[in-house]
Amino acid sequence: MKKRILICFLCALSLMSFSAFIADEDPLTTLLKKLEEFTKKFPQEKIHLHLDKPYFIAGEDIWLKGYLVTAERNEPSDLSKILYIDLISPDNKVAKKITLAVDSGRTFGQLTIPDSLASGNYRLRAYTNYMRNFGEDFFFERFIAIGNLGDVDKPKSTQNIKKTIALQFFPEGGNMVYGLRGKVGIKATDENGLGINATGYVIDDTKEKVAIFSTEFAGMGTFALNPVKGRTYQAVIEKPDGSLGIYKLPKILDNGYSLSINNLSKVDTILIKVATTSELVKGQKLSLVAQCNGTVFFTSIVNVDNQIFTASIPKATFPTGIIQFTLFTEQTPIAERIIFINHKDQLKINFAVKKSKVIDNQTTFDISTTDYNNNPIDGNFSIAITDLNKTPFNEDDETTIISNLLLSSNLKGFVEQPNYYFNNPNQDKERQLDNLLLTQGWRRFLWKDIIDGNDFPPKYASEKSLNIAGLVTDNYNKPLANAKVTLVSITNGFDMVLDTTTNNAGKFVFDRLDVPDTVSFILQAKSKNNDKNVKVIIDQDVQVTAKDFIGNSINMDTYINYFKQRYKESPNLKPNGILLKQVNIVKNRELKPITNVLHSKNRNGSVDYVVSKDRIEHETGNAFNIFNGVP
Repeated sequence: MKKRILICFLCALSLMSFSAFIADEDPLTTLLKKLEEFTKKFPQEKIHLHLDKPYFIAGEDIWLKGYLVTAERNEPSDLSKILYIDLISPDNKVAKKITLAVDSGRTFGQLTIPDSLASGNYRLRAYTNYMRNFGEDFFFERFIAIGNLGDVDKPKSTQNIKKTIALQFFPEGGNMVYGLRGKVGIKATDENGLGINATGYVIDDTKEKVAIFSTEFAGMGTFALNPVKGRTYQAVIEKPDGSLGIYKLPKILDNGYSLSINNLSKVDTILIKVATTSELVKGQKLSLVAQCNGTVFFTSIVNVDNQIFTASIPKATFPTGIIQFTLFTEQTPIAERIIFINHKDQLKINFAVKKSKVIDNQTTFDISTTDYNNNPIDGNFSIAITDLNKTPFNEDDETTIISNLLLSSNLKGFVEQPNYYFNNPNQDKERQLDNLLLTQGWRRFLWKDIIDGNDFPPKYASEKSLNIAGLVTDNYNKPLANAKVTLVSITNGFDMVLDTTTNNAGKFVFDRLDVPDTVSFILQAKSKNNDKNVKVIIDQDVQVTAKDFIGNSINMDTYINYFKQRYKESPNLKPNGILLKQVNIVKNRELKPITNVLHSKNRNGSVDYVVSKDRIEHETGNAFNIFNGVP
């Protein structure tokens, strides 16, 4: 049978550069300078991980490549040199952690899944120490399924879970205002926080039906409403059990502004409408700012001489990605809307089968890359090859470099199937993506922090190298100053011997370590009086508690057959536990006392702690994690 082969490419994005257009008028000059200063002073990072497949067997290696880029331009970042990757269990505990060195924004390695893990939905989380300054919402996270043959056949729980629907409302621009017709985004979610289909209508306090709605992909949709002063409004939907659910709409303002952005009607133009209540038509000036990742691409002054102001902007003004429009009075934001611009200017991957040999089951591929104008371009790439006959695969479920860096990495909260919007895009998906951005805000910075001039001293530094640090104490836990600490590599082919001394607080550090991704060390210490009866306490590496996560949990039933087949094909992968043959004991063996105690033969005397090669290979990928738990 002819095999179907899926080739999954990931590459660094090539995005067009644009110069910001700033109007000559002065209302926002100070604010724009503050934004520019903020962006330069506090640069941010994004991470993307490319995995070799979407689900795994307990005991397998997850092979991966990481791309660390600047949040502003999606270009390789030199800010951080250390990347942390956590494997998080279904009960939100860190089941495994590795640390990788980053070079020119790139890293690669493997995470060995403990063979004791139960089957379930796990998460991979990746971040730098510096990224912790901006919150966990901007860490890289993705779900993976892990199977263990020891429990994939266990009967599943059949307990009844009460079906509920939560309905949220998101007025375009931020607020509903009496007398101003506007769009309202809706999001219906189930008891797990995932999108669900819902159909309903809006009624006023006289029970008159004033709008109808139905959700689309991921439980999102919209309706239009022109609220009448003095009226109150509710949404009504039919719940799964047949009962009616009634939900109050958000508070409606007596006076205010509305901001409407139409990104769908015209191929090359964005249509903008600003409306206000008659009480606010006093000839004052508003300012409209449009920015992408902290770079301003458009500003305009809105003279409030009428209740409605309209304008159009060429889409070519902006780069591909999320564009944030904010309406200001003086320097106070009063309305906000985000949209997505897609110029389809990503790299093109050209792939062809050059040669295929059925006899030895080998295939040669030709791969070339061009920019969106078909000009040849070089880059740094990663490829994963998967046999579709053996590995179920849904491209909508994948976390690709495009959907991650351009979309989900800029949004707070969980985004269901972000690659759905980019896989075979069409007008329906463009509308559904607009629904997503109407209901899920962009929050890489808050205007209030910039307007108030809030300083933001980073609490967590950007790390430039691998290091091993710790504390030397006596047996009474008193720090020892000027103690000698020696770090010795015992990995074949990699020689390293480093010495240092502790400071007055008993602290030591070996920094700027340039080591392979797998290495074994001996660490020993002695006091300044050459007393080896000391304690060495290794600093723990970066620890981030796993938070509760509402996300796209995976139906494990989909993968059970895959897990069973993988165990049959790979004899090295075993269920958790080994069945031994029966042994009959006929006589107790006489135990002799040990008379000779062997000591380490390393060049500096007896060791304080040894990390074996086997532990290195199964528990960590580098020098950072090997001393966890010492002494």
